[in-house]
Amino acid sequence: MQTHHPPRVIMLRRSRALVWIGLVLTALLLAGCQAAEPTIAPATPVPAPRPQTPVPTTAATVVGRPTTAIENINRPVGPQENAQAPDFTVVDLNGQKLRLSDFRGKRVLLNFWATWCPPCRAELPQIQAAHVKYGKDGFVVLGVDFGESKEQVSKFAKENGLTYLLTLDETGEALTAYNVRGIPATFFIDRQGIIVMKQAGAVTTAVIESALKRMP
Repeated sequence: MQTHHPPRVIMLRRSRALVWIGLVLTALLLAGCQAAEPTIAPATPVPAPRPQTPVPTTAATVVGRPTTAIENINRPVGPQENAQAPDFTVVDLNGQKLRLSDFRGKRVLLNFWATWCPPCRAELPQIQAAHVKYGKDGFVVLGVDFGESKEQVSKFAKENGLTYLLTLDETGEALTAYNVRGIPATFFIDRQGIIVMKQAGAVTTAVIESALKRMP
């Protein structure tokens, strides 16, 4: 037999049911909002930068240590300090062709000059003295004359007691390679063919000694 309840009881039960449903929904909504709140992750420590490895210094900047082949791979070629010395061909007073690269492994004083140049004449005794003092220790003086004949230079050398290597730049190749605009002009080149010092104007004994210390 089906039981019939009064309408008031039915309404009361429905009201209670709606209240429970509302409470459940509210709880679910609140739980969902809390779960959706963004969480803040702890800051990740930034690792300290690794110390940089010092770049090896070349012999052009460190006195007493020769350069290596690896260090010279990317070295520019030109008539400036710390650059690879440009190669060239000249002719000695016996008519033999010489190249600057023939003297690789030796220290070279490359001097551009002429017999008619007063500052050139003034520096010649100091250059000759350095040749005599260091000539047996792998030191070469290479004098390059431009615009004069073999006879002129040979006569001048004999009259002034010059015994170092004198050559003629018959084509102007050497002067062009070293961008020489005035004489005397001197370049000091180490055993690896690197220009360690250059000077426009007459050199002195002090200048020569200073350059030799930079290219042992």
